[in-house]
Amino acid sequence: MNKVFSRKQKDFIKCKARAIFLEGTTFSGKTYGAGDKIILDVIASEYNEHIIVGTSQAQVEKNILGNPDVEGDLLNFYKGIVKYYPYGHGFKTSAHLVVSCLSKSGQMIEKIIYVMGANDKSSIGRLRGMNKIGISYIDELDQIEPTFAEELSVRSNERFIASLNPNDPSKPIYRLINKSRPLEKYAKDVPPEIYSELMKETPNKDWVYFFFNFYDNPIMTEEIIERKKAPLKEGSALFNALIKGLRFKAEGIVFDCLSNKNLLDEEEIIRRMGIDIKEGEKPIIFDRFTAGLDTSFSHNTPDTNALIFSGITRDGHIYILEEYVLNNRDLPEGQRIYASSLCGIIDNKLTEWCNKWGHFNTFYIDCADANMIGEFGKYRRTHGSDFQAVKCNKKTFNIKARNDKINEWLQTDFMHINKNCVNLIAEFYTYAYDSETGKPFDRSNHTIDAFNYSWTAALSNRIGQLSN
Repeated sequence: MNKVFSRKQKDFIKCKARAIFLEGTTFSGKTYGAGDKIILDVIASEYNEHIIVGTSQAQVEKNILGNPDVEGDLLNFYKGIVKYYPYGHGFKTSAHLVVSCLSKSGQMIEKIIYVMGANDKSSIGRLRGMNKIGISYIDELDQIEPTFAEELSVRSNERFIASLNPNDPSKPIYRLINKSRPLEKYAKDVPPEIYSELMKETPNKDWVYFFFNFYDNPIMTEEIIERKKAPLKEGSALFNALIKGLRFKAEGIVFDCLSNKNLLDEEEIIRRMGIDIKEGEKPIIFDRFTAGLDTSFSHNTPDTNALIFSGITRDGHIYILEEYVLNNRDLPEGQRIYASSLCGIIDNKLTEWCNKWGHFNTFYIDCADANMIGEFGKYRRTHGSDFQAVKCNKKTFNIKARNDKINEWLQTDFMHINKNCVNLIAEFYTYAYDSETGKPFDRSNHTIDAFNYSWTAALSNRIGQLSN
């Protein structure tokens, strides 16, 4: 029996990095080569004890080994080399694989791969009794408790490998995953929304990230791919998770009307602003520009300073054109940004965007942020800025009314987003309701809040309808 691997799968199997993370779409072949890599790495390892972890022993048997009762794919392929004992064997009472291989001196030896379910309460205790683990692998890392994964990554002396399906990027486990980076040759394969998430963490040396899609799995033909896409609505929660491999909370999404029709390439927007208009196509003629700022100067939370710049057309369409985000957590202590130092950055960004798209002079800040409004007033008096900061009036629209209005604009195709605004798009995919309170979680909403400040009350009557 022969196995066929794609180029990326081969590079993953050959990868010698200290830690490797695999993420991507469904049926992308993430775990197809993982079993082979584990066996080959174990054979080459200097250590005799290794670990495969899933949410349960049964999950490992299904996803990695295949059904042990009928000799699954991995066990069948390595028949004579690998033997599985689901109920233990000899002095070892827990589930494990025995890998028969040659030592460096040419003697036949046996190496052990323990099979664990991370949700088994005894697993943490067993893990803490192991100090000589060589290779470890976690399947469906997004379902594993972060403390378990972190401890296993520390205890793995040679290599820590993990695969996962897209999930809510606010989950703590992503702090671990985002410390990895793609190989240069595969960096462009990572969706911009995920790449921006990776950049939020300081990288660990020799930690590698792979993003797999349908075309990285050699068994996936165009016919099969189209069959997988067919039942799902393009732009829906499941489509974005399963087909595009994007991270986001699949249930309770606030902006569930967002779809690909609302996302435009910057080149497309600029083309339609010029004379190169196709037959039957409406030109984009901006009548007004606006911007909103949301601030957070914390250096130990994921909260960000976020600036959003948008254009409103004569026929009532709003285009979110630019974003800027800055998190003090990402900066050394001596370089952290506060209200006074943020003013110059904001002025420079707005000037840059005005020169690119068109001019305006008013941007909006949360009415509760009196300090930032005061600081920008000082900056304007001393530096002669072309812009003025104005308190946004949120009383006209409460949170639900704002969210409903945006969903209305998305659904009726009056709202459009430049695909370069990757942080905003990622928040649109993840901003979700708390099922217990019925209110949105106060997270994944910083660029969203900045956008809301820019239109609430002052400009809402210009969007979603023909202007008079």
